[in-house]
Amino acid sequence: MKRNPVVILIIISFLIISCNSSKNDNLEIRLESNQHKNLQVKKSIHTIKLETREDCQLSSIDKVCIDQRRNRIFILSNFNLYIFDFEGRFITKTIKGKGPGEIIFIPSFAINKNQKRIYALNMNSIAIINYDGILEKSLPLNDFYSADIFSINNDSILLLNNGVGSRDKYFLGLYSIKQKSVVETLLTENESYYPYAIKITCQNFYKKNNRTYFSPTNIFKLYEFSNNKIKQIASFDTGDRKVPEYFANRYREGKNRSRFSYYARKKGYVPYINYSFFLNDYLFVGIDDQHKTCYAVSQDGSNNVYANHLPLFLDLPNTRSFQFPKGIDENIIIFCCNTMDFFEHNPLKKEQNVKIGNNVISINYTDNPILVLVKEK
Repeated sequence: MKRNPVVILIIISFLIISCNSSKNDNLEIRLESNQHKNLQVKKSIHTIKLETREDCQLSSIDKVCIDQRRNRIFILSNFNLYIFDFEGRFITKTIKGKGPGEIIFIPSFAINKNQKRIYALNMNSIAIINYDGILEKSLPLNDFYSADIFSINNDSILLLNNGVGSRDKYFLGLYSIKQKSVVETLLTENESYYPYAIKITCQNFYKKNNRTYFSPTNIFKLYEFSNNKIKQIASFDTGDRKVPEYFANRYREGKNRSRFSYYARKKGYVPYINYSFFLNDYLFVGIDDQHKTCYAVSQDGSNNVYANHLPLFLDLPNTRSFQFPKGIDENIIIFCCNTMDFFEHNPLKKEQNVKIGNNVISINYTDNPILVLVKEK
């Protein structure tokens, strides 16, 4: 039977368009370097020395959010919220306790710049805190175990579940402030064959050009949340380093769950994605291997993939403090530099000058961590 050549051409054209559309909507990214030269990203680096006082001594920092317009820096440390200004001056902190106006335990938080409000996970509730650190009210959260939180708009909050695979079956919860409850659950446990093993971090969500992205640590995919729906943007392929399902199943129960990532890394597998973010024309993806490798994936269509330590991409000291970002604010990546990192090889020394980017800073080993803001150019 003869086929109309015009019809055949239309079919071929449709298939090409469909394939291209699918490729653009869901990129499969092989996390393997194909470039031998080092990549230096265009950026500017700004440092902020945080004031060191007894009432604001920070032993470690888990998360940072900033609001430059209102001169506020919000820092999660020791499961409490500290507020500084952009000169590094301490303003206030939330009060820990079980009484009225007090915070019990904050594992993560998010800010809404339009409302000048902070939304903090606080045991079985979401605490609403103003920019002066005062708890205004609490919303109930009894039906969704959450490890991370992100403010979408004045009514909607995204929650990332840290108990998937046992009682709950979804990674993502959409919380309505008006209805005071999770109104929709998304992203089933089937997205990962070890949903029970989650590396808890506070940097799963971020916004770029008014688009909201998130990448759960044990799914190896990048998603966009838009109009109350999720869309897969990319998947990350680690090749032979992917954890086999039979291996993961060994660590499904009891104490074995806590040993999963250690033995996976020891075997040469990659159990988790540590972070992902866009900077300039690159998508940076950090993996949980023994070397804390970071990949910079070009977004200009060239398919170039670079591998290095994250701080070396950004001209930062290659210390533990710079292996993981502590905050992402549109085009700014935020790091927290622990001053003790610079005294490990000389413990008798108390003060020294260190270079961070083009900034030379005098530090003392007892100083609070230094904030480092890397801004794209």
